[in-house]
Amino acid sequence: MIAKTPTEVEAEVLAKYTALTGRTLLAADPRRAFIQSASATLSHIYSLVELADRRNLPVAANGEDGADGAYLDALGTFVGVDRSAGAKSVVTLEYSRTVSTTERIIPAGHRATTADGAFLWATSASLTLVIGVLSGTVSSACTVTGPESNDIPAGGIDVLVDPLAGISVVSTTATDGGSDEQTDAEYRPDVVAAPDGFTTCGPRTAYEWHAGQASPLVLDAAALGPDDTDYGAPAAGVVAVFVLVGQWAADADGLDVLDIEDSAVVIAAVLALVLAGLSEDTVRPITDLVTVSEAIEVSYTAEVSYWIRQADAAIVAEINTAVDAAQAAYLDWQDSAMGRDVDPSELHARLYAAGARRITITSPVYAEVERSECARRDGHEAAPNYLGRFE
Repeated sequence: MIAKTPTEVEAEVLAKYTALTGRTLLAADPRRAFIQSASATLSHIYSLVELADRRNLPVAANGEDGADGAYLDALGTFVGVDRSAGAKSVVTLEYSRTVSTTERIIPAGHRATTADGAFLWATSASLTLVIGVLSGTVSSACTVTGPESNDIPAGGIDVLVDPLAGISVVSTTATDGGSDEQTDAEYRPDVVAAPDGFTTCGPRTAYEWHAGQASPLVLDAAALGPDDTDYGAPAAGVVAVFVLVGQWAADADGLDVLDIEDSAVVIAAVLALVLAGLSEDTVRPITDLVTVSEAIEVSYTAEVSYWIRQADAAIVAEINTAVDAAQAAYLDWQDSAMGRDVDPSELHARLYAAGARRITITSPVYAEVERSECARRDGHEAAPNYLGRFE
């Protein structure tokens, strides 16, 4: 710490003056008044020097007034990693016709939309309907980034923006995969980890870092080699990369919630991006064969019951709300990383901090999770069971 208050700067300068001259300046001495007038300016300069120095560290770099912005972006540029601009939602569109006597080509970039026209989706490749074929499917991406175009159900996109005579369109999957630009909190770990990707000698951290850079929907990645004891470890000469696909999003209350990706279309697209990124000549050693797979799911259930102290009777409702939120936060934490053991003691600590007492955790029970695996709550997600108050 180099920042000093004006009082500290004044005391330091006076001490040096006395040491050099052998004289002590009295309070009314004009020389002391001059030192006092300069101390505030020196203090401010010291503070600016410290701030500039701290902004050279990823942990402290941010934008003006703490906003997302330039300082962290500059550090990212220095280590070769840019803030993700977000992702576009994707969907599978089916184009159909009633007459198949001629060949029809649906060009790449052909657009379709919903009845309200809120968002447009453009085909990612051309689709050829040969003679005798009435329909075909093609992947399409939204024309704008962001999660707002997610979750439009199958059948919701059925309007041709660019008319084609005798052709109709309908979505056969729900839209999914859209995400916002990275915030500072999301971008900062990428900047810190970026040096792991500098080497092309094939270390585990380099593969995992490059996998994470392939798509903003990569929550976590694990690279395994033949010497690993994990049962997902590959044969000699092969690098097996496992990827957890999902994203953090804000709920109606503005709180971060975890959304593990279920869409087969989105997962396949993300895995393809990861494989392409890891296969670049500047990334993959030429002796490595890289495979990319989805993280192996380890299912668990959350069943909890608890009491509240009679002394807290006036705030029972608040504690119940806090306990529900604590369990939800635990489930997100447990599911958000690969190789994270299922640990009920973590859940107990969170519930206790929220005000629950005499806590009984029926499940989950402790379970080891391999590097290629990710624990994931099953469909039976019961809210914590409040049993009443005790003396």
